Formats: sequence, C-alpha cells, structure tokens
Amino acid sequence: MKLTLACMGMLVLLAAVVSAQETYTDQNSTFNSSQPHRFAVKIGTPWGDQAAESALHEAIAKRLQKKGWSQADESSCDLLVIAHGAGPGKQTLRSFYSNSPGLGWYWIGAPAIEENDDYQYKDGTLLLDIFDARTRKAVYRGVALDAIRKSGNNEKRMDKAAKQLLSALW
Repeated sequence: MKLTLACMGMLVLLAAVVSAQETYTDQNSTFNSSQPHRFAVKIGTPWGDQAAESALHEAIAKRLQKKGWSQADESSCDLLVIAHGAGPGKQTLRSFYSNSPGLGWYWIGAPAIEENDDYQYKDGTLLLDIFDARTRKAVYRGVALDAIRKSGNNEKRMDKAAKQLLSALW
C-alpha cells in the first residue's frame, strides 16, 4: 500500500513538472513598474482559441489591477500590453509587428531585449510585450514557452502564464 501511494505521489509530481511552463522576462532598466499606470490589453497575434485569448486578457488585467494599475482604452493608456501567440509555421518578431507600425523592440537601450527579426518562436509560445504608449518604445517582454496547447484547458494555462510573466514586474 505504501509503495502504491509513493508511486502515485511520484506520478503527480512528475505531471506537475511536465506541465510547468518555462518563462523568460526582461525589462528596460528605466521602467518603473511600482507607480500606477493606465493600461490597455490587446491580442496582437491571435492563436485561434478565443476562450484562451479572453482568459489571458482577463488574467493580465486582473494582475495589473492588483498592482494598482487601472484599465483604460488604447487611446488614453500609458502602457499598451500586447500578447502574441506563436502558431504553426514561422513566427518572428517582424511578423508579429508587421501590421503595427512604430511598435517593436527598436533602440530601447536594453541590449538583452533588442529585436532580432530572425528569431523564430516555436508553436505554442506566448509573448507578452508592454510598450510606453507615448513613445511607442518597449519597456517589458515576457516569453512563456509551451503556454498554448492545441487541446486541454488553455484558460488555466493562460492564467498561469500571466501570473508567471507579470510577477517580474513587482
């Protein structure tokens, strides 16, 4: 009986490790995330799961509001939060921002997060970029590998990804 329970415990632990998302974040060193901001959230590159996209939008808003930030429309926000889901095929930063002139990781003074147009994100990757709405320069990037799945409960995965990616802001 003890051996069976121990094996079951190991399987649960293994499942938790396997389902963990690998995340990376970086931000402009001059960005002050501790002061309140007005933000807007938009899905820049949809991945075809409207429920998960809505769940991500809500999870981002919830976490930023807990920080004391307030949600605004895109025309009056201080910060624009854009989420991209990398789907099948080649997904590069250039393709993510090809329809958003003036937005991108250009010349922001933070070498670790400069744009590399040739970098290709694999299917299932979630990118979260935050831009200063006035200057249109990037201040934060979060990347969650294997955050988007073709099946399963993507709504829970989006909540987890938002929590992990935005925890670096506080």
